[in-house]
Amino acid sequence: LQGETEKSSNLLSRAVKLLHSEGDKVGEAEALHALASLARRKGKCDAAFEFLEQSENLVDETAETYLKCANTRGLCLVAQGAWTNAEHQFRLALELAEKQNNEHYIRLITHNLALPSGFRGDFGEALRWFKRIFRRDQPDRKQLPQEAIGHLNVARLHLYRGEFDEAEPQLERSLELCQLYNLKPLRGEILEAYGNFYRDK
Repeated sequence: LQGETEKSSNLLSRAVKLLHSEGDKVGEAEALHALASLARRKGKCDAAFEFLEQSENLVDETAETYLKCANTRGLCLVAQGAWTNAEHQFRLALELAEKQNNEHYIRLITHNLALPSGFRGDFGEALRWFKRIFRRDQPDRKQLPQEAIGHLNVARLHLYRGEFDEAEPQLERSLELCQLYNLKPLRGEILEAYGNFYRDK
């Protein structure tokens, strides 16, 4: 999350070997999924798909790791422009998360389900999906680092629609969470969005 991908990759690769030698299939699957997530962030989707397949082969479809793999596969497909297939993966992941009552992943996946709608230009639908991540009916809930990109994406949609009063607090919240969790890779995107906000305003 803080952008130290090489250090993270090295630790996870060691973890995969150690967990495999211990016969810990769930732990190994988790580490493989994390490697897939890192590969996706580096733009190496083919490597990510391989890690995801290895991970899924170690767990059954009721495991949390399995739904994580579906979600990450969806993000890889987004990066490749395969929007329909990506949406299918996100819906599969959301169905599994809802069956498990996994609130954490329900929130993350609903955010990702907004991406295809936003790409199609259906900003109203995208905003409905995006805003589900924040759960205003649960003000005391734990905040997620991923909410920073959620607030940023909501701000972008409001900017596309010329809704400056709605965009500014979303940008502020995104930057606060970025600083709170030290999300170095996201900082540039937020500052760019601020620049667009002031230019358009």
